[in-house]
Amino acid sequence: PRFLPMLVEPRPWRGFQKGGFLRLRAAAMRTHGCDVQREAFLRANRGLADGVLAGLDAMGRVPWSINGPILDLVQEAWQQGGTWPDLPSLHDFEIREYEGDDPEAKELHGRRNAKLRRKNAELHSLRCDTTLKLDIA
Repeated sequence: PRFLPMLVEPRPWRGFQKGGFLRLRAAAMRTHGCDVQREAFLRANRGLADGVLAGLDAMGRVPWSINGPILDLVQEAWQQGGTWPDLPSLHDFEIREYEGDDPEAKELHGRRNAKLRRKNAELHSLRCDTTLKLDIA
């Protein structure tokens, strides 16, 4: 990942893209490419924008820490198959071949399998994300 927790205090925020990480350029607010949001921030009342930037500075001064006991529980649950509500399952949904002669049932079965393949792809993505987060922690 590009942005990881910092080991030192970030630079104070002085503008929309001026502050935070020492070497990487970051925006004060995620806009996901939406110019309307970026423009709204830039045109905001200076006092409001300063308050937002001061809040980011205050959060930046809080050291990043891990709750060890909770991390241990999450890692244990992950190793046991991802059985907690917010952890993805380590097992894919089973996709079976159709074994009948009915064309309508075969088509229905094919649509069901397509949904299961999409769900399995989503699970793979969630597993990768979870593994990355646990590795960072």
